[in-house]
Amino acid sequence: MVSLREILSTSTSETLKSQKPAHVFSSPTLVVAVALMLITAAMILRVALDPTLETPPRIGSLLNPNFSLIDQNGNPITNAAFEGKPRLLVFGYTSCPDICPTILSALAENATELGADAGKLTWVFITVDPEHDTPAHLKSYLAAFSPRFIGLTGKPSIVSTALDKYHVFRDRRARADGSYSIDHTSSVFLISADGHLQGTIKEDKLGTREALMKIRHLISS
Repeated sequence: MVSLREILSTSTSETLKSQKPAHVFSSPTLVVAVALMLITAAMILRVALDPTLETPPRIGSLLNPNFSLIDQNGNPITNAAFEGKPRLLVFGYTSCPDICPTILSALAENATELGADAGKLTWVFITVDPEHDTPAHLKSYLAAFSPRFIGLTGKPSIVSTALDKYHVFRDRRARADGSYSIDHTSSVFLISADGHLQGTIKEDKLGTREALMKIRHLISS
């Protein structure tokens, strides 16, 4: 005859065998969520530790920093030369393989579409690679797109300070073959005559009707 104690013991044993241990990360959704959290945390930490990863300026903020650079003709130029006139700022470098030529080509087309109104706007290109981009390099490079572009370079430390004031992101990356590339802010800054950031044109919007309308609005403001 089986005792009550034996029945309870057998039942408990079978119940424990049937239970599977809980795995916290068994859900694919949870794994993805945790991975995204780790990536986000790493990006935040990188921005905190790397001063070149700038927070984009806010629309409407004053963006008229003092600087003293050199134009593509070798002449010294300060921010005072642009005051009182709306301006369009582009950031890039002459050995940029794709993004910079695309941006400059689209803007050159806009300048043609604007006709005489293009002269009411100052078109500025500031290099993110002053070690390589001499005035002569800038002059020959920008001439291939439009004579309206004013190229700015200078001593690396001075250019870097100016870029920081404009909150421009840049990240130089070495390649195995000894060359390099520079990831950088690709948005075009639209700055009003009184030095405030009126808006931006993102890379994927360049060459569109929307971009042209933003430039027209900048000129008329």
